[in-house]
Amino acid sequence: MIRLLRKLLAWSVIGILAASAADLGEYQVKAAFLFNFAKFTEWPNHAWPSRDAPLNLCVMGKDPFGGAVLATFEARRIGSREFRSHTGLALDELAGCQILFIASSEERNLPAIMRAVATRPILTISDIGGFVEDGGMIGLLTLDDRILFDVNLAASERASLKLSSQMLKLAHRVTGAKGAQK
Repeated sequence: MIRLLRKLLAWSVIGILAASAADLGEYQVKAAFLFNFAKFTEWPNHAWPSRDAPLNLCVMGKDPFGGAVLATFEARRIGSREFRSHTGLALDELAGCQILFIASSEERNLPAIMRAVATRPILTISDIGGFVEDGGMIGLLTLDDRILFDVNLAASERASLKLSSQMLKLAHRVTGAKGAQK
């Protein structure tokens, strides 16, 4: 019960952040989303080289977060793992990443990136338009000054990632699920 209350509190904070995206700054809100997505995703054991390896968020392309925003979450823990962020990575440097944010500066390279990570246990997130339709797992979008997210469940399942049902309930749209779209 306490675990459920913590999850609900975390997502209510996201709701507050989403409601005030204009006040906080778009990428500060998106950084909070990334951190919380990590809390509600389950990776297979082979996603890490060791039991004490950190959970690595990697940003590919020009860092829209300005480095300092992601540093806010640096060294916090998600479960038993320390949360770390890395920026400026190339396609051949993604081996240690569990989360990959693909910046809009990489839009022209998106097909190659998606092919490279399609079945690897890496949670892919971007705010590039049509990201989930192009095989990405979580697409961030702005609607009426609110940050929302779409989920491609089939893409996460191909990568052996399990997304929490609480996260799916909060999604603006879920595609690739068995049955109807949300």
